[in-house]
Amino acid sequence: MNILPIPKRLLTDSAVLLIPEGKDTFGDRYGEVKLENVRICFERKVRLSGHDTVPTSGGTLYFDCRNSSPINTRFDTKMKLKIGENRFRIAAAKPVKGESQIHHWEITFV
Repeated sequence: MNILPIPKRLLTDSAVLLIPEGKDTFGDRYGEVKLENVRICFERKVRLSGHDTVPTSGGTLYFDCRNSSPINTRFDTKMKLKIGENRFRIAAAKPVKGESQIHHWEITFV
């Protein structure tokens, strides 16, 4: 069974992957990798907290291993995403396997 890649017409977004490189006097230092041809789906939720409601934002980034770039990118929860001017923490990085190798990544961010 051959699983087709995510169609390019759906991969219209871009983001910057922030990879931790260490610490300096101002805090954590990150290297940047531009992700292109990805799909970003935002979610808006309201969290109940005691007597208040707190709006939260986040979503899922889909990275296809054939049509997204750069090729062979790997993700983990120590990394962050920059989408536009906003920074998000990667909450989960799930590789979705095809027949024998990773077909795409589903990155949940908050």
